[in-house]
Amino acid sequence: MDMPVKTFAAILVACLALVYVVLFRKDCHDFRASILSHLGTRTPYRFVQNLDVSEIHYPGCEPLKMWSMIRHGSRKANVKHIEGYREKLEALREKILLCLSQKKCGLCGDLKDDFENWQLGEVDRITSMDLVHEGEDEMLLLGERMQMRFPSILPETYSRDIYKFRYTATQRTQASAEQFSIGLFGRRESHRVVYPNPMHVDPLLRFYKLCDKWKEDVRKSGSSKIEANKFANSKAMNKVMNKMKKRLHLDSITFDELSTMYQVCGFETAANRTHISPWCRVFDDEDIEVLEYSEDLKYYWRDGHGFDLNHEQACISYQDMVAHFQSDEPTKSVFYFSHSGTLLKMLSYLNLYEDELPLLSDNFDKQSNRLWRVSQIDAFGTNIAFVLYRCGDELKVLTLHQEKPVTIPNCSDEDDLCPLDFFLEKLEECNFESLCSIS
Repeated sequence: MDMPVKTFAAILVACLALVYVVLFRKDCHDFRASILSHLGTRTPYRFVQNLDVSEIHYPGCEPLKMWSMIRHGSRKANVKHIEGYREKLEALREKILLCLSQKKCGLCGDLKDDFENWQLGEVDRITSMDLVHEGEDEMLLLGERMQMRFPSILPETYSRDIYKFRYTATQRTQASAEQFSIGLFGRRESHRVVYPNPMHVDPLLRFYKLCDKWKEDVRKSGSSKIEANKFANSKAMNKVMNKMKKRLHLDSITFDELSTMYQVCGFETAANRTHISPWCRVFDDEDIEVLEYSEDLKYYWRDGHGFDLNHEQACISYQDMVAHFQSDEPTKSVFYFSHSGTLLKMLSYLNLYEDELPLLSDNFDKQSNRLWRVSQIDAFGTNIAFVLYRCGDELKVLTLHQEKPVTIPNCSDEDDLCPLDFFLEKLEECNFESLCSIS
């Protein structure tokens, strides 16, 4: 029997309406996994790692030595931050659960169970900021890959004469060094590795802790927070907050609450790669772009190109690198395990990731293609390595960031290798005490 025209038309309209709802409805936010690679300094290293383990070779050049600074792997949050997170998010969670039960939320999919089962894990003051399992894996696999790329200067058998390791007085850097050593030598051989006793304030691995002028003029003065604070009240941020109010059916939401959701999304992503935090699922791509820029502003002015003193003081690390390359001692490879503040200042010192326009609160719309993006350049496990090569009669240096060769700005060589003399000339004006003295 033929279907009546009216019945067919009704079915067609219903089908088209369903397609519209699925494809075009604007009140339903569906999570996109792409946001997980834009979580600022809490981004897990798996999103920036280089899985190409081919041996790095330059014709006519022989690798001689390596020097590397490595940020610790993924860690737990600070216990003081955890307490603040819990206070803000428990109240928000109750509102979201009510919103979900009343079907008033603009969230796609059933997130009720995720929010009902969510709890912020207990962290005591002793284990606060410790490395998590993801961080252990990051370091172990990094060690394995580096050895595959440079087998001649990273032998699998440990020797105290050939290797030098050092970490700060924190569990997260110590555990990172130990896991990295397992990647290099295997579990049994790694027990032979000798580490020096860490210093309470390490003048090389955390030089900024001893830079009084930086602490007074930048860190504590508030000058480094001006642009980030302005952006927290910007039109772009207010748009995100208004969207979030509508999406979660909230009467109001503060920037602190929004920022807390973003931070917890990052820590929980780094702590568990198989489960997506419900706090990540409330964001869309536009939200993340704005929150990521807020984080970039913070570190640009505190540790990056915002103030010259941020990176000028990092010359002390490069002095150590050059001293290692010029030394006649048998040590081939040096591995230091440090923190975000060290790595960002070191990257800035070489003018890496410097944008034509400074990062400001009022030029967000012009920065979509910016180089300074801490999700990519300062994720957990971030590393910078330098490899000394002999190329005929010349000594040249390969720079690796996130395990990838990078070209140093203002170094005139045509390839990735930069003459060692470039670093020597750049370091001629390095005087840490003069730079950092207040008087």
